[in-house]
Amino acid sequence: MKISLLLNQYEQLSLVTEKMLQMARNEQWDSLLDWQAKYQQLSDDLMGYGDINAIEQLTQPQQEMILIAIKNILNCQQQLSQLINAQHTKLGQLIGEQVIQRSQIQDYHQVASLI
Repeated sequence: MKISLLLNQYEQLSLVTEKMLQMARNEQWDSLLDWQAKYQQLSDDLMGYGDINAIEQLTQPQQEMILIAIKNILNCQQQLSQLINAQHTKLGQLIGEQVIQRSQIQDYHQVASLI
């Protein structure tokens, strides 16, 4: 893999991760899933390459660019994970409330049928 392609892939992965975080913040879940495919492809490409020697052969500024991209990716992933977990908890609570409401409605129907 050429050095410029390697740098470009890390930068793209960083931008895609930022975009996914933005989608989660805006609760645009369908768009987030669309970006997930691009994220997965870039991630697979980088994992498939897997030659650490290529990074060691980069100049110091190039290595720093990759390090910045990796830090940004990890930061966005952490925030994304927190947002998704919070949304999961929120949805769980809403589902619980709906189950309770349906149970109460069924109870009211049973009482009403007795009258």
